[in-house]
Amino acid sequence: MKKTLSVMLAILTCLTALTLVSCAKCKHVWDDGVDVIKVTCNVDGLKTYTCIHCGQNDSRAIPATGHNFSTELYSDNGYHWQECACGEIKDKEAHIDSDGKCFICNRKFYTGGLNYTEIDGGEAYAVSGYSGVTEKCVVIPATHSGKPVTEIAKDAFKDSYGLISVEIPDSVTTIKTGAFVNSGIVKLIIGAGVKTVENKAFEYCMNLIEVFNKSNQITVKVGGGEAGAYAQNVYTKYSGKSFITVTDNGYYIYEDIAGKMVIAYSGNEIELTVPDGVTKIRQLTYYNDTIKSVTLPISLNHISSGTFKYLNALERVIFLDAEGWVTENEQIPSESLLDQVTAKEYLTETYWRKNWMKN
Repeated sequence: MKKTLSVMLAILTCLTALTLVSCAKCKHVWDDGVDVIKVTCNVDGLKTYTCIHCGQNDSRAIPATGHNFSTELYSDNGYHWQECACGEIKDKEAHIDSDGKCFICNRKFYTGGLNYTEIDGGEAYAVSGYSGVTEKCVVIPATHSGKPVTEIAKDAFKDSYGLISVEIPDSVTTIKTGAFVNSGIVKLIIGAGVKTVENKAFEYCMNLIEVFNKSNQITVKVGGGEAGAYAQNVYTKYSGKSFITVTDNGYYIYEDIAGKMVIAYSGNEIELTVPDGVTKIRQLTYYNDTIKSVTLPISLNHISSGTFKYLNALERVIFLDAEGWVTENEQIPSESLLDQVTAKEYLTETYWRKNWMKN
């Protein structure tokens, strides 16, 4: 028995020695490693690598990357700044007024065409109406005539179909019932001071895509006329970054994994060409009395109901690809859509209440 144990011990000693010699001579080839502590902008990381030949481990410290601040400027009503992906900011500075815009970042401070009513015994103002037909992107000021703006009144922006975006300042505490009902708003920024959003404040805001809620005193709910009823994205942190881009000729385009969608148009062209690559045009995108023609790209595969209904001067629609269009299981003959006047009539009269899709 003792002899057997001695033999086994000797063998084990030899194997250990051989392994040590083997590792000492191994020309290590390390794998991709495993993060033990993930490196960040301001925290050193730790990564362990394993040799694919001998199995030896090697742990290495990874220095913090340091902040990578954006070259573009983020902004709110009062300031502009640079921001890292981790949320750290630098060079936060107050805007420099130059004819209602910041001289540095070109942000608009406020919008004309707003009507005001005194409230709280004359100590504050409410935005009570909107007549700025040419101003599609509204920035509400924090003060008016030296007094704070604290409320968006009932029906203030009701039926403002051409409205695209609204930024509500931190001074506002209350958004009244129906304040934005049936408006064309696409993007909404709710100020940090908002405490109350009354029921149906955003009822029928069917174009609403993005809501940035800076207030920690309210929750943007879905349904019942709430701001989130139609929005595809609701954010609780406003970084100044949007998933909506604006082309030079005034198209507002929202892009996600489903493709590029035209959600609004603010330009002044009479003959429009929808940008190539757009896959969808959202409902009620166009409200205009001057547009005469619209050219639709090959990439397009979805036209929402009512998209062209309110183009009162429209004369023709040009399909670059007229094949395969259906409206709720009804095939639309391509030869009909190749006739530009017939295509216009189909989209504004015959089939205007239906969604159009391409097979």
